[in-house]
Amino acid sequence: MKRPIHKYNNGIQCFKDTIYEVALERYYSSINLHEPFEETVFDHILKNSKIKTFVDIGSAWGYYSLKAKFFDRSIKVLGIDGDQNMVNHAYANALLNDISDIDFRHGAIPKNISLIDIILETEKIDLIKIDIQGEATDALKSANGSITKIKNIIVGTHGDEHDNCLKLLLEYGFQVKLNFTSDEIPIQPDGLLWAYR
Repeated sequence: MKRPIHKYNNGIQCFKDTIYEVALERYYSSINLHEPFEETVFDHILKNSKIKTFVDIGSAWGYYSLKAKFFDRSIKVLGIDGDQNMVNHAYANALLNDISDIDFRHGAIPKNISLIDIILETEKIDLIKIDIQGEATDALKSANGSITKIKNIIVGTHGDEHDNCLKLLLEYGFQVKLNFTSDEIPIQPDGLLWAYR
């Protein structure tokens, strides 16, 4: 039996069994995109900045990693997720889209890998997305001074961490371009911060 595939309105395909059920329900009840508001921000950054490196922390089934490659196949993409099954799903979804050069890794930030480890591994990071279900504050703290190598940062915030993440980004010298709590964003369960330098 053939494995069912979900095709988003932007052309990205993912195996249905790799996507959270609650996300599929959201797609069917509204726009068939993962997080329409956040994707608008993501697309804006891709179109208006010279993005050569993208780090996707909390890559899950690989949606944003794939989205970056759909925009420009030359972007170097590193996806990290704390669930090995999701890493496997992300690889499968990448191959489904004929993409084989995304580096997906298993690692929980900041539990067994720190943001500083990732930052030090690259010369610079043009864009980083952090969406790790309530752990973003600790992830940002784990970066220390090396966070200056990051040009753009998108943080999906959950619960009461939004204000803490905002404060850290400002302390690290970022300019905050967007600041929305989860109550201010339709069709999306998390808050959103976009900061740049």
